[in-house]
Amino acid sequence: MTYAEYPDDEREAVVAAHPRTEHFKEDIIQAFYDGIKHKPRTTFGNVKADVIADKEPLFIRGNFCRVIRESAWRG
Repeated sequence: MTYAEYPDDEREAVVAAHPRTEHFKEDIIQAFYDGIKHKPRTTFGNVKADVIADKEPLFIRGNFCRVIRESAWRG
């Protein structure tokens, strides 16, 4: 579900149980980055590649089509 699909009372209950800091959005992105920055290749094919790319402008994403085309397998 998206944010708008949750009723106000459910959103308020979640925030009451799990308060968000003023800079939560940037803090959570940083927390993801801190957890994966030492292993950037594990982000291939998932959303954490976006996190690495956001924090490391020189990061080069893996490319699934390139993997297929450059495979040593015939065809």
